[in-house]
Amino acid sequence: MGCQDYGKVSVIIPVYKVEKYVDDCIKSVLRQTYSNLEIIIVDDGSPDKCPMICDKWKESDERIKVIHQNNSGVSIARNTAIEHMTGDYVVFVDSDDWIADNMIEVLVNEIEQSKEIDAVFCGYFDVSEDGKILRSIEPQKIGVLSRNEGVEAIFESYATVLWNKIFKSRLLKKDIQFDSNLKIGEDELWMVEILKEAKRISLINEPLYYYRRRLEGASNDYKINEKRLSEITAQKKVLESIEEYDSPTLIDMVQMRLYYCGYKIMRLAYYEDQYNLFLKIDKDIDIGRNIWYKTHNNFLGNCRRKLVESMMRIRIPKGLVKIFDKNDMIEWE
Repeated sequence: MGCQDYGKVSVIIPVYKVEKYVDDCIKSVLRQTYSNLEIIIVDDGSPDKCPMICDKWKESDERIKVIHQNNSGVSIARNTAIEHMTGDYVVFVDSDDWIADNMIEVLVNEIEQSKEIDAVFCGYFDVSEDGKILRSIEPQKIGVLSRNEGVEAIFESYATVLWNKIFKSRLLKKDIQFDSNLKIGEDELWMVEILKEAKRISLINEPLYYYRRRLEGASNDYKINEKRLSEITAQKKVLESIEEYDSPTLIDMVQMRLYYCGYKIMRLAYYEDQYNLFLKIDKDIDIGRNIWYKTHNNFLGNCRRKLVESMMRIRIPKGLVKIFDKNDMIEWE
């Protein structure tokens, strides 16, 4: 059986306000060495030239389907695409990124090595806004793993994102959808839900996806707002869902992730004089905090962090707190 005979891959691309990048994204999908594709582009009511650009591409290749909808957010856009997909596998590509010419072929070849492999994760490149490679992420953990070990890899170097992964369509259930109430972390929650049905997961560290780091976007918004607070809600839902895996390791990983994202937002709340919110988050992340301190051996860093948290709880003036508060507002990696 040739590679092209393995089955159809549905490539889902939500599009919104990316007219500067979407051409490169679609070109990279059309250049794939694996040609048995169904490319579903969902224009989420983009107010720029994206709708016209997408329709133009549709005319050039019969494998492309374009769906136009009122602006409803990326979760509903993905849900819409899933409703229309007919592939044996599914790959998600963000419309401001691009993929290596052989990415889908490599992932399909790997997932077809065994009937028990239901998902494959790969390495990726971080690139700047103008497309320059910043770093290559090639995780050390590779091979065919159990479901739980594979999910652990999501919370390690393979990232809590959709775009460097392929899933067998059998994992997708009608009652599991992207949560449109979440603005950050909706992809992580969806993955944790669908992978409960996975038998085994394969990890390959070859970087095949190009992730463009842009200053815009929900995950880079360091202000207290609905988007940012939804990150904590998402982590709580992930924690609730991960308990079904019956894995203390996974539970600890998600607790630490809840602590990490909560710590960032808790600090923001303090500096924005939202003390009640600060106290609420401080309580929510307590279990994860204890795990974090037990597993991170940076003695001086831990002491500094504990000092800053204590100073905030007793409302030491912000100017004094900032003397000890290192600016480590970075995203989880």
